[in-house]
Amino acid sequence: MYNEKFPELARFDNELEQVRIAIEGSPAVKQKGKEYLPSPETVTYTDPERKAQQDKKYKKYLLNAEFDEYTAQTMAVMLGKLNLSDARIEVPDKIAYLLEKADGESLSFKNGLLGSACENVLQAKWHVSIVDYQGLPSVPVENPSTDQANKINAQGHVVIKSYPRESLVQYDTGLVDGKEVLTFIKLVEHDYTFNRETGLREPVKAYITLALDEDGEYYQEKHGENIDGAVIGEVVSNYISVKGKALRMIPAWVFCDKELKSGEFPQELGYLSRIADICMQRYRLSADFKDYLSNLEPTNYIGIGQVDPKEFKKNMEAINGTALIKKGDNNVLPVENFNIQSSAAGGDLASYFRVFEETKQTLKDYGAFIPDTSSNETATKAKIDAGQQNSVLIPLVSNLIEGVKSLIFYAGIFESLWGQDDKQRAVDQIEV
Repeated sequence: MYNEKFPELARFDNELEQVRIAIEGSPAVKQKGKEYLPSPETVTYTDPERKAQQDKKYKKYLLNAEFDEYTAQTMAVMLGKLNLSDARIEVPDKIAYLLEKADGESLSFKNGLLGSACENVLQAKWHVSIVDYQGLPSVPVENPSTDQANKINAQGHVVIKSYPRESLVQYDTGLVDGKEVLTFIKLVEHDYTFNRETGLREPVKAYITLALDEDGEYYQEKHGENIDGAVIGEVVSNYISVKGKALRMIPAWVFCDKELKSGEFPQELGYLSRIADICMQRYRLSADFKDYLSNLEPTNYIGIGQVDPKEFKKNMEAINGTALIKKGDNNVLPVENFNIQSSAAGGDLASYFRVFEETKQTLKDYGAFIPDTSSNETATKAKIDAGQQNSVLIPLVSNLIEGVKSLIFYAGIFESLWGQDDKQRAVDQIEV
């Protein structure tokens, strides 16, 4: 199909969704039901009564399961280390509005745009940002109409749009002016419209294409798609020119935690994906553990032979002040002969405890943040765990700096602050 997603781009969509859900936390994880927590039952009943009993049992199984919030906690710690609020970004006055309204509305450049990019990189490995001339894909930059110019002056000329990994549908690279560059990128946008007559929110899907033609000139296309996947309306290529010259680059930047060559979109997921995967394993293990405990016989129980229960209770209250046998206390039993027996089933718990400990250590080895009140961790081990995070954060910071410079450079081109070939002069005016 015209808008079919490339197989390599769709390859890990389900795994990425799992990371997103893990970030949202336990309620979102449990809402996925059997998709993330399969039923332990090997047979599914169709008889209404037996099915109702089975469903009730699964609800208890789901309710008892515990999901560790280590994925979201680790992301929060890593974002805290970046401390984007204190980042210093200085740009020419003409495009300073981007620092407060990067998206043309209310998203700030640092905590908003860059913060979102960092969150997506930690989860999905990469994140796309595009510089666009607000609402004027078909109008030359140097000659907008009066009404359009007034709108632009009020809202800012340039906006920066952000697209998570899932939005990328197709891409291509090629040679332009002797350099291998990104020549085609198609992204999908999802939204909703509210139908006041029906009271329903109706999904809307649109595709935006940014590309260079055979002559290396930049154009945009945007079209809708119906529920059958057919294109709605005519697809028109809108060329962008600045001071009478065609733009010869796609004004986009791919944020990532590694250095990328032009047109490279890594297959692997982000740093948090391994942590989310282990948390999901522990989630399923916890459900089995609780289910096992609920069916476990008492580890120790007392056999008192033939005794009248009422008489036993009465004597227990008289001697101990209560009819209950208190754990950890010296209980005087009102019988002459009794024996304490142990159930061997309790020994199977050791296997659960061992796996919980092993997976917790794996999380620490992956650099997950695990709140721990104990002081058993050595300074050396703490440094190793922090090193896992730093191995990602250091290259991410380098990418952020280059990304800021590139996005501001593209914005400056649209604002006629510098030419397309003046990147060094532009960079000299940008402080990050």
